[in-house]
Amino acid sequence: MTTPRRAVRRAWIAAAVAASASADASARCFTYCGEASRGGGLASFFYFLNAAKLIADHEGARFLVPEVVPLSRRHATGRAFGDVLGAPEWACASTYVRRAPPAAGRAGRRPGRGRRRPRPGGRRAAAATPARDGFCAGEVKAWLAGAAPAPPVRVAGRAAPAAGAGAGDCREVVELVDGCGSSANFSATRDFFRGHYRRGAPAPFRGRGGETTVAIHYRLGDTDRAATRHAEKRTSAREAAQIAAILAEAAALGGRRFRVRVVSDSRGHAEVAQLVAALARFAAVEPVDAAAGEEATARADFDALATADLVVCGHSGFCRVAALLTDRAVLATSQATGHRLVPLAHLPNVASFDDASSARAVAARVHGLLGA
Repeated sequence: MTTPRRAVRRAWIAAAVAASASADASARCFTYCGEASRGGGLASFFYFLNAAKLIADHEGARFLVPEVVPLSRRHATGRAFGDVLGAPEWACASTYVRRAPPAAGRAGRRPGRGRRRPRPGGRRAAAATPARDGFCAGEVKAWLAGAAPAPPVRVAGRAAPAAGAGAGDCREVVELVDGCGSSANFSATRDFFRGHYRRGAPAPFRGRGGETTVAIHYRLGDTDRAATRHAEKRTSAREAAQIAAILAEAAALGGRRFRVRVVSDSRGHAEVAQLVAALARFAAVEPVDAAAGEEATARADFDALATADLVVCGHSGFCRVAALLTDRAVLATSQATGHRLVPLAHLPNVASFDDASSARAVAARVHGLLGA
């Protein structure tokens, strides 16, 4: 026979066990420590980072922001973006290291490919030790793609003791890797990333005396050379002409004075010069330093895009990540190219255009987004 005192004792023990289990669950944190698509750029890194954040949310766990290190195929490092989401909350146990290009005439990995090795010196008090397989189950990828109702409860990753400076109450941190999938759907995570971007206190692009600032990303990339890799990402001359026409109409609608900055990975290209000349007819256009290297200015270019009153994007993921993080107006092409893009059309601060769009109609939308 159970006495009232014994029943109370059992209830207390059950509550204590439940509370302990809840505490253990909340103390398990997640982060992303993958190879960022083996040499992809900033957008590729964010796709994988976003998937890891979605998994953490599904698990009801805290997500720790790692150092953002996109490894561009054209450049040896992307460390200028390390704190683009504020000070990193977790230092991964290993880091992506770029291999030297193979010698001429010798078969090997393509430049930009790399391997993982332990971080020398150690920025953490304890190194992570692999406690699970290094890759997530296929069900996670299916879930991220919308083909499965939910990911598995147990997510594979590298379990590490929480020793990072920003880990707080995390008892264990699971370092998710590239096998955990990627996602370009930021509808549930955008506010999280925007908030962290603001913490980094980016240098704002501001006008003078009431000017409206406009930052335009003109992507040429590999298409300004003999190769045609990623041609679907480039800004076409037709799109550049549309952008100039839309902005001219928007300036006339509200009597606005635009201050425009054109950022590009190919500043010296003739098409960039043509766009600058077209814009100069109705706007103050900042000089374009054709000799400036892309890597040296990439972070400043990104912050200009993300903080301008109006950011103008083509097909490049670099610009679309900036558009994702801004709370100001966005003008972006919706023309399909077959390339996966950060979706923007559903966001309330975006004016979209394609080949069939009326410049005046799109300009009216832009005018409305910019406000008085």
